Amino acid sequence: MDFFEKLREEHGINLTEQQKEAVINIYGHTLVLAVPGAGKTQTLLCRTAYMIDQGINPKDILTVTFGKVSTKDMAERFEKLFGSEYNVRFSTIHSLAYSILREYNYKHRINVTLIEEKDDKAGERPTKTKVLRQIYRIVNDAFITDEEIEDLANKVGFVKNMMLKKNEFWKYNLGIKNFEEIFEKYERYKRKNSFIDYDDMLTMCLDILGKDRKILEKYQYKFIQVDEAQDTSKVQHEIIRVLGSKSRNVFYVADDDQSIYGFRGAYPEFLLSIKDTYEDVKVLYMEQNFRSTPEIVSACNEFIKENEVRFNKEMFTENPSGKEIIITTAEDKTDQLLDLAGKLKYRNTNITTAVLYRNNISAVSLVDLLSKAHVPFKLKGFKNYFFDHWMLDDVFSIINVGLNNKDIKSFEKIYYKLSGYFISKNMIEAIKFMNQDLPIFDRMMLLKITDYQKDNVMAMKRDFAALKNKTPEEMLNIIKNGLEYNKLNKSNYIIFSTLKLLSQGLKTVEELREKIENLKLIMQNAVYNKDNNPVVLSTSHSSKGLEWDKVYIIDAVNGTFPTYSSFDEAQRGNRRVMEEERRLFYVSMTRARKEIVLYSIKNYYSLFIDEVYDVMEKLEMRKKVMDIDKLREKQEKEQNLNKPEEKDLHRDAIEFFNIKKPEEYFGINETEKLKESLKYFDNQNIYIKHKKLGVGLIKKFEEGILHVMFEDNTIKSLSFDFCCKNNLIKLYKKDGV
Repeated sequence: MDFFEKLREEHGINLTEQQKEAVINIYGHTLVLAVPGAGKTQTLLCRTAYMIDQGINPKDILTVTFGKVSTKDMAERFEKLFGSEYNVRFSTIHSLAYSILREYNYKHRINVTLIEEKDDKAGERPTKTKVLRQIYRIVNDAFITDEEIEDLANKVGFVKNMMLKKNEFWKYNLGIKNFEEIFEKYERYKRKNSFIDYDDMLTMCLDILGKDRKILEKYQYKFIQVDEAQDTSKVQHEIIRVLGSKSRNVFYVADDDQSIYGFRGAYPEFLLSIKDTYEDVKVLYMEQNFRSTPEIVSACNEFIKENEVRFNKEMFTENPSGKEIIITTAEDKTDQLLDLAGKLKYRNTNITTAVLYRNNISAVSLVDLLSKAHVPFKLKGFKNYFFDHWMLDDVFSIINVGLNNKDIKSFEKIYYKLSGYFISKNMIEAIKFMNQDLPIFDRMMLLKITDYQKDNVMAMKRDFAALKNKTPEEMLNIIKNGLEYNKLNKSNYIIFSTLKLLSQGLKTVEELREKIENLKLIMQNAVYNKDNNPVVLSTSHSSKGLEWDKVYIIDAVNGTFPTYSSFDEAQRGNRRVMEEERRLFYVSMTRARKEIVLYSIKNYYSLFIDEVYDVMEKLEMRKKVMDIDKLREKQEKEQNLNKPEEKDLHRDAIEFFNIKKPEEYFGINETEKLKESLKYFDNQNIYIKHKKLGVGLIKKFEEGILHVMFEDNTIKSLSFDFCCKNNLIKLYKKDGV
């Protein structure tokens, strides 16, 4: 009986021809490109068993996995299928690196201490977050939020994993003020105190392999298998290359279309140029999806082809036909949440259901509504970003002053964040020593200030007084429009708009405070929910590797999914960030076995929603776009949910950013006009008008990139295809349009 017959008869595993080819290729370097739901884990385990069946010593086999959960899962599955007598090593790359580092340090009597949070359970010693937070405050003379500190830590990891030198930082949009100085101080602090973090494990491991031949030879396994290779960083790839350089039997399983951790340093470009590293590498494909329906597989297969930097794969399935993808268009954020809550309340509890979103903040208002509707749910991970955000402290400090005009502590926190009043710090310091029984503004009027300053003080007094006897939602409108709170921008307005959603229907500020505290507790507890088959709420990133029968993807609007930063980078000619956003959307959709429902907001569709529409038309699939207005009355009766009278919160956000669909800016023929004009570029000056950057003169046009000098004399490099596709530019005549 051959190996595959044994698999079929003893374990009930019937591999496809593509899977079999991956299993039997055990010699030489191999890259297997496996689509979502292709059974890659099972194939890897079968390949391991096949190598042992062929007489290979299990101790000569190393399987590198992406995380601890994957490592544990693979080891347990292998033991369950093939027995516990084999000593096969399944390891994360960090665990492997730590083994090498520990052996080297023991040999040379070097002591180091890990400063990652997970290793400081007592909370008594320095951790990476604590150290970075302190250094950031020293360098920038400012506090940093939990969300920002995570971003900073990721950027530090990115630099290490990409093996960047200091003179290469400028090539990347790191987005952290004084990042280079913070990075240098952090590295110096660790060296001085013999501390290391997880990223240091990798860089130190690579260094050790280059200078200690005995350790290198000990860890040069004859056969190395790498799972989820698309999420491996540049330094990790280099470690694997060095370890596999002797036997030349490295086996990679990957899907470049599922690489979604670029912000941590994942380097899928290695796979795309793998022949530069391994000239004789064999590239195999596992393209059959065993998870999803043909409708889902076909749509996802076509959708991801919008990305240019990728391997061309043709995903297919032999599963039975199912339901078409549904795109639900809501009037606004409130309509989206109400419609979704109704569907979840009366869902089929015999199937598994998940709601996926790009950002953690999307879960807050959804959890509020599901709790009211008594829908059981489980949160996959919880972060305090919303509840600990500085903007909440700002808002409540403003409200405190409105309700108590003697509250100098609250006023001192926010006076400089309100536009148009020109209150100086000297004025604040002076009134601290005056009669504390007098209102803040009356004290300022007693100072020796100009008539102009007095007018500003009286205007501020009137605007703060307007907060009295108002509902929380009315107060928030006054804060934004009347007091002109100036800390709102496109990156944090979602915090403010979520606060407005939560304030709907409430009468007092105390109710809003209590609601926020209760929500925080509910979300913390929801991580551990053990109800039978609850609805799973997860970010798209955390959904990786999981699957459900029915998947809802919410907040599919430009600026959220994809992010504003991905648009900004694409306009600069860098498609990498946008392509990763598209991969993330692809990962979200491919989590579904039977049904997908995409939620967008009327007139503000995500770029990806438009692309899914195009795919559905291309595949001649019938579009099901739900008319929420027609269903609203029926749903409210069925759901027994109290819908707030006001439902314009998302629309407020849209108006704040003044977002319009591209076709509202430019005529549909502008692209053709521009393309025609560029044919004669060498013979004339051509001006364009960019939606954000204004009027500019095209200085150069090469390899699809426009180099444009704008009126402020800055030269920008713009991707011609991206700008045309999104109607960002049009021809501009010198004497006007």
